[in-house]
Amino acid sequence: DAVTGYLEQGMHPWIVGGRPIAHIPTITIHEVRESCERGKQPLTILDVRASGEWDESHIEGATHMPLPAARTRHEELDRDATTVLVCKSGARACTAGSILQQQGFANLAVMAGGMTAWTAAGLAPKCATCALTHGPRTHYQEDLQ
Repeated sequence: DAVTGYLEQGMHPWIVGGRPIAHIPTITIHEVRESCERGKQPLTILDVRASGEWDESHIEGATHMPLPAARTRHEELDRDATTVLVCKSGARACTAGSILQQQGFANLAVMAGGMTAWTAAGLAPKCATCALTHGPRTHYQEDLQ
């Protein structure tokens, strides 16, 4: 990136000064699910997590493009489609959105809560984070008996 400086006093003076700011809206997991199920609005779901995360669990029909590849593979995406960006919690999705905005993409949204929220709502088969963090819960139950 061509970083030429920083805002010494943060964003407040920038905003008060009426300078332009771009933002990427969020979309809820329920709105994404509804769009997927009903075909209400065709969405491109772009999962920017690492390959291991994708292999563990992902949204059916999503496109996988790890975050670092967004800089070089963005041409594979439809610029006119509404693209929902997904990662584990939202941070990488926001970064991917910024990269895609720089490349001229305008119809972007970040799925609020990412795959963590999707899984917590019971929309994914299992919680990869829980399995990696502390192993299957059955081990804890056996230890308590």
